[in-house]
Amino acid sequence: MTLTEKTFQAGDITLSYDEGDGNGAPMILLHGLTGMRQAWQVNFIPTYGSTWREYAIDLRGHGKSSHARDERHYRIGDYVEDIVSFIKRELDDRPVVVGHSLGAMTAIGVGAALGDGARGVILLDPPLAARELPVSVFPGASWWFNWVYNTISTGPTYEQVVEACRATNPEASDQMLKGMATQIHSLSPGTVKTALDNRIAENFDFGEALDTITCPVLLMYGEFGQSGATRDEDAAFVREHARKLTTVKLPYDDHGFHETHWDETQPHVTAFLEAV
Repeated sequence: MTLTEKTFQAGDITLSYDEGDGNGAPMILLHGLTGMRQAWQVNFIPTYGSTWREYAIDLRGHGKSSHARDERHYRIGDYVEDIVSFIKRELDDRPVVVGHSLGAMTAIGVGAALGDGARGVILLDPPLAARELPVSVFPGASWWFNWVYNTISTGPTYEQVVEACRATNPEASDQMLKGMATQIHSLSPGTVKTALDNRIAENFDFGEALDTITCPVLLMYGEFGQSGATRDEDAAFVREHARKLTTVKLPYDDHGFHETHWDETQPHVTAFLEAV
C-alpha cells in the first residue's frame, strides 16, 4: 500500500499525517506521548491498510506536527480539539478512532465529541490513572518522561540527542539510535512537561466523556506494572461508563503489546472492526 504525507491546519497547529490508499471506511491512528505516527507502520497499517483508509497523525508537539505557542497547551482537551477538527473537515464518512496511551485518552474525547459520527473507538492501554494520580504511579513512564525532558529542554542539536540516546542505550545499533533521536528531537518539551506537572488530564472529565460515547468501544490492556499503564480499577471505570464496551486483558506487563504481541492482539481488533 502507499502512504501519502499531508498536512492539516487545526487553528494555529499544523498537523502532519500519512493517508493510506485503502478503499474502506476511515481509520484514525493516534500514537502515545513522545511517539510518532510511524509507529503504526509496524502492524496496523500493513494489516488493515487495504480494507480501511488509514490516517496516521502526528499529535501536536510530536513528529512533524507543529508545536503549541503556549507550552502549557498539551492537555487531553488540546489534542482532542485538533483531531475533531481534522475529522469534521477532512472526512466524509464515520471513522474508527484507534489510540495508544495518550492517543487512547485522546480517542475517548474524540469519540465523545463525534457522537453518532464515530463508527468505533479502540483504546490500547490508556493510562487512565492520570485522571486522579500523579505520573509517578507509572514507574517506567515517569523515568522516561524525566529523561526526555532533561534531554531536550535545553534545545540540543540532533547530534547531541543521538549521543544522549547512545549513553542510555550503549548496545543499540546506529539505526536504532538515529530513529530514537529523530523521535525525541522533534518533540516539544512542553509535551512531557505537562505530563510531569500532572496537568495532562486537567479540565477533562473522562467519566462524562465515556458516558457520551454512543459507538462501540474496545478496551485492550495488560498487567499494570513497570510498563503496563492500565490498572484493573481503570478498566472497571471504563466498564462503569461506556455503553457498548468489549474488554480484553492480555497477560503482559507491556505498554506496547499491540506491537510486541500482535498475534494475540490482532484477532480481537479484527473481530471488533468486522462488527462495527
